[in-house]
Amino acid sequence: MFEKKRKKKRGARAKLAALLLGFLLTALLTGCGETEESVAVLNGEEISLSEAVFYTRLNQQQWEQAYGETFGMDFWTQDLNAETGTFADELKRQVMDTICQIHLMNAHAKEYGVSLSREEEKEIDKRVQDFMDSHSKEVREAAGADKKRVKELLRQRMLADKVAQAMVADYEPQVTEEEAALGKMTYCLFSTLGTYDTEGNHQGVTTEERKAIEAEANSFAQRCGELGDINGAAQEAGRTLIDVYFNDKTDGGVHEKVADLVRTLEEGQCAGPVSTEEGYYVVQYISVQDETATAQNREALMEQKKAQRCQEMYEAWLKEADFTIDQELWDTVQVTEVQFLGP
Repeated sequence: MFEKKRKKKRGARAKLAALLLGFLLTALLTGCGETEESVAVLNGEEISLSEAVFYTRLNQQQWEQAYGETFGMDFWTQDLNAETGTFADELKRQVMDTICQIHLMNAHAKEYGVSLSREEEKEIDKRVQDFMDSHSKEVREAAGADKKRVKELLRQRMLADKVAQAMVADYEPQVTEEEAALGKMTYCLFSTLGTYDTEGNHQGVTTEERKAIEAEANSFAQRCGELGDINGAAQEAGRTLIDVYFNDKTDGGVHEKVADLVRTLEEGQCAGPVSTEEGYYVVQYISVQDETATAQNREALMEQKKAQRCQEMYEAWLKEADFTIDQELWDTVQVTEVQFLGP
């Protein structure tokens, strides 16, 4: 009746997986309440269909909000690619992966001496009510939400999070100065993207307007060079500036052509305008290493490495786990049409 579930990573689904996992980590979860058939078994522990249904319906509503307007009312049946299948296939696959993760982490709680404190139990009670208040009756009914189930699954989620923290509590990742270092640039963009009216209609720039924008950018770049200070030039021109922190591995969100140019400059040097599809950039290389940004980046990299270590440990557990799904029963949970956005 049960069949083995594949545990290998599916790189083609990584982007959607990240979004789904973000939803699942912040959501407050429950189940159907009445149906307690087992849809999966993890190392002898039965996982109820009601739990899987709730994860599915809650995230169905969130995916519809995220993708419905872009992909249309039939997006659940649209193929992502040959490997992944449809949006519905992807959602259900990731729901089951996350259920497995939560239960497997909970199974290792005693190993790490992890349990929930009285304060955390009180926090769960508050979050249960927050869930009931923040989700519509339509979503709660579709998911079969009730306070008892919400509380139980919230406890599982919080316990799993505490296990994850305990797994890397003694791990001190090394981050070199070179890895952490972030330089700072400041730019001004003379946009050629046009404007939108109050009804959302786009008005592009004309050829004459584009020439005028380019001339303004050239004049601004010249003044930046004269002053050696893009802030001073911006104050004179009444222009808005953007600060960007970058290194050899990240452009910091600025256009890659701008980042590539700045990497060739000396500290303090101004340059531009750089022509892009967005408009014309004028930029100044402010500092080779910004102390505040570098310190923050070091902390972020340490957290990232801890998360990577935790994931590696989890995947080792998963490799040894016996996780089976009743595929026939799981197939009865259908995600075929937009349910929560209306016509």
